[in-house]
Amino acid sequence: MNNPNPTYEQFLRSIDLVGNSKQRGLLGISKSTLWRWIQQNRFPAPSKLLGSNIAVWRMSEVQEWMKAQR
Repeated sequence: MNNPNPTYEQFLRSIDLVGNSKQRGLLGISKSTLWRWIQQNRFPAPSKLLGSNIAVWRMSEVQEWMKAQR
């Protein structure tokens, strides 16, 4: 039977996490800091969108990480 209330996974791109010159990102860190944290296993590794080279993070994983940092 079909689920009448399907859930959809939300994803974040690196620009959503680190921002750009006009807008602050969710984490308030630089892009180089983000990738350093990933290499040091201090932040969840990204996934790649199917058929592309675009790195994305699951919103739920980022939220869990943020809660654990408190």
